[in-house]
Amino acid sequence: MITGWGSSAAEAADYGMWFGVVFADADGRVCHLNPVAESLTGWNLEQARGQSLQRVFPVIDRRTGEPLEDPVSRLRREGGFDFPVGNALLTTRDGGALSIEGTCARLPSGYALAFRDHGRAQRLAHERSYEACHDPVTGLVNRAEFLRRAEDLLAETWLDGTAHAMVYLDLDQFKVVNDTCGHDAGDELLRQVSTLLLPELRDADLLARLGGDEFGLLLRGCTLTDAERLAARLIACVRRHRFTWHDSVFVISASAGVAPFERDAEGAPSVLAGADTACFTAKERGRGRVQVYHHEDSDLARHWHEMRWVSRIAKALGEERFRLHFQRIAPIRAGEGEEHLEALIYLCEEDGTRIEPAAFIPAAERYNLMPAVDSWVVSHALHLLSQQPGGADAPVLCINLSASTLCDEGFPDHVRRQFAATAVPPRRVCFEITETAAISNLSRAMAVIEDLKGLGCRFALDDFGRGISSFGYLKTLRVDYLKIDGAFVRDMVDDPVNCAMVAAINEVGHVMGLKTIAEFAETEAVIQKLREIGVDYAQGYGIARPEPLQQAATWVRI
Repeated sequence: MITGWGSSAAEAADYGMWFGVVFADADGRVCHLNPVAESLTGWNLEQARGQSLQRVFPVIDRRTGEPLEDPVSRLRREGGFDFPVGNALLTTRDGGALSIEGTCARLPSGYALAFRDHGRAQRLAHERSYEACHDPVTGLVNRAEFLRRAEDLLAETWLDGTAHAMVYLDLDQFKVVNDTCGHDAGDELLRQVSTLLLPELRDADLLARLGGDEFGLLLRGCTLTDAERLAARLIACVRRHRFTWHDSVFVISASAGVAPFERDAEGAPSVLAGADTACFTAKERGRGRVQVYHHEDSDLARHWHEMRWVSRIAKALGEERFRLHFQRIAPIRAGEGEEHLEALIYLCEEDGTRIEPAAFIPAAERYNLMPAVDSWVVSHALHLLSQQPGGADAPVLCINLSASTLCDEGFPDHVRRQFAATAVPPRRVCFEITETAAISNLSRAMAVIEDLKGLGCRFALDDFGRGISSFGYLKTLRVDYLKIDGAFVRDMVDDPVNCAMVAAINEVGHVMGLKTIAEFAETEAVIQKLREIGVDYAQGYGIARPEPLQQAATWVRI
């Protein structure tokens, strides 16, 4: 395909893959050049018009240096429709030479010659190949190339058991630098760290930037012990460095995880996940340290399990494989209170297997996926509710929020958009937050509660009683309900201490004007005890099991 017609010479210089086109009449005299041809030959259209193609487009054999017959003369002599132009050097008007390739074709009124700068095309191809496997900020290989080379090392391990190791290194203060001084400062820090690390490595080692503030090392022919020593040396090197940006000086530290290449590894991503898991554990255990990945380490095993969930959760979100069930929260005394339904999420695997939230929620919380999960629940639960008949007796929809969602500044706006899209009245929604989540970021929890209560939403403090300072925070958080921790409720009939705790929480809640909800109301005996104490609502298998909204609707009037 001939492209670039009508483009400027400046644009032509930027795109070496574009073709120059020369049109000649039946006598082989130039009648038109496109801008790319002008740029490549050094002739402009006015200079070239009427000149012989031999003069405007003189070519020599690239191998022998002998002049070649111009393409039009050859086509006129040999006949045929077209022939390729290759192994040729074009002598430009200023005396330079370009390695070219192209084709000459016969037209009804003359001839067309299309050609391009083969040398520049090769250079661009090389540059694009380089860019495809290198990080533009540091010049180090990127994640894709790192994993490709890691696969080569793993193949060696599979074949002959050669010892190789991988290091995953993460800067501990990168976000502080980025947020304080901007992305230019962050990029400069990454370049300086790269410069610090490279001299510490052997010629056979490979350093890569994996993304963000994360670096990876491939240590060829290196034992796990030697890899741990090298990682410790790199961390010490980073710790000694002082990053200066204008008037600010930062002390930088790093954490590292080390993982071996083993014959039972499923692939390079599996080795990388082990090193990443070890690095995460190093951060949790105090930062600025090295952690070696061992399968038998319980913390590492837990992190490994959670990390494997991360991609599964993200994929399930993208493929809409989460589902909602709803569990009834009923007034203990019939007719004395509104009906409530709590939205409960589960994951449907590709083969239809149902995965309960206890299996994936810890991973979603640890790796900051809960804002996306909670936002999905809000939008889908409100959409389902909007499809049901409304009315004064419609139930209150209860939706759980995680601690990370409370810290997500965009979440209240997402809720507003969903209310606008579904026309569900905010007064029909109650957001549940755990006591632990609220206390962990009290100021943000208070701000979100105030914001959404301003729309008319309600709030419940979930798992109440589990924390040490529970009662003190009730004066601070403007909630409407207390959900009594089910650990007290489940055995309250047989455990007088638990029964007293339920009674105490219920009494304090009522003094403060709050409604109380008892979780894990599994038996009629427990429900009767709650009724005697004066708890307002009960939730549990003794009331109803979680069901799709259509089935849950048979318990309450929707």
